[in-house]
Amino acid sequence: MKPQVGDIIQVKEEHWPTVGLHSGLVTQLVTWPEDLFDPAKSPLVDYVVFQDPSLINPVQLQTQYVEVISRA
Repeated sequence: MKPQVGDIIQVKEEHWPTVGLHSGLVTQLVTWPEDLFDPAKSPLVDYVVFQDPSLINPVQLQTQYVEVISRA
């Protein structure tokens, strides 16, 4: 399930040793390039920006490392 703005996400368990145990509210989605002519084409960059309440700055991670735990 792909994250959307307003969802609560966490880092997938298999990535905790390298990324850390983070979770938070998704504030932004970024995909590049945005191909308006072929939406089926996968983007080169696909990541989420989320705010972990235990950190001051937002966290930016590729979507493959996170999972949705609560929908907006």
